[in-house]
Amino acid sequence: MKTTCCGLMLCVLLVLLGAVPAGAQNLLTNGSFDGSLAGWDVFSTATYSSLDAANDPTSGSMHVVATVSTTSPGSYEAAHLRFPITGGTSYFFSAKVLSQGGFAAVSVIWLDSAGNLAANYRDDAVWSSGGAQWVANTRIVTAPANATIAQIAAVFDNHTAVDANCDDIVFTAVPTVVGVVAVT
Repeated sequence: MKTTCCGLMLCVLLVLLGAVPAGAQNLLTNGSFDGSLAGWDVFSTATYSSLDAANDPTSGSMHVVATVSTTSPGSYEAAHLRFPITGGTSYFFSAKVLSQGGFAAVSVIWLDSAGNLAANYRDDAVWSSGGAQWVANTRIVTAPANATIAQIAAVFDNHTAVDANCDDIVFTAVPTVVGVVAVT
């Protein structure tokens, strides 16, 4: 029991510090948008932008612009990326969003092997509803037991006009903590 509690405390500490373990493999292709949106399924509202969260001149971000819709308001994906995961596994999920207006988020959507929703519609890593600076967040999310695919999506809400960027998206497996001993 102490080993489990210590492992959980370590994971919570890493999240509070905003840390993703060094050397952990990002399961995403091109989550930092280095030069393009390559690897992402892009819809009409997403384009590549040279604006980068770290001010890296060789990188960029995904830019989403959308107008208000009075005929079909709601939340929509601007782009997404799918990759295999293991159900029941916990993952570090982090992203940065800059919104010049409107609601934008980076979310994970859990799918089963047939591509159907596995459970919760989505878990947001980070969202922003306007402001002049990048908003960053790191969370631990756990895939539902029947999930085999994670879909990372840039999501926007067209109840208001949207002008937003997302960058530095990371999705890595939480390392298994073995042999942690509690000192009492």
